[in-house]
Amino acid sequence: MSGTWMPAAGEASDNVLYAQACNGHGFAQAQYVGHLLADHVGGAPRHADLEAIWHGRKRFWPSVVSGPALYAGWLADRALDRVSALTDRTR
Repeated sequence: MSGTWMPAAGEASDNVLYAQACNGHGFAQAQYVGHLLADHVGGAPRHADLEAIWHGRKRFWPSVVSGPALYAGWLADRALDRVSALTDRTR
């Protein structure tokens, strides 16, 4: 639920849009806001209804788990799987 009782939409980071807080009659609102976001992604200018709930600046911190950090975590997990498989065979 938002403080204004209105849905909110915006850009969380590059190429990541969000819509939230469609309270009350949220089922209908969520579909409508989703269509407006889809039109915006497709290149259409923001509709006046979307502009009314749009939060222009990026509101979230950059993700710590991205790019090299994500790859390093995946690599460590795979290495542990290999070591575990080798130690299980020797028993």
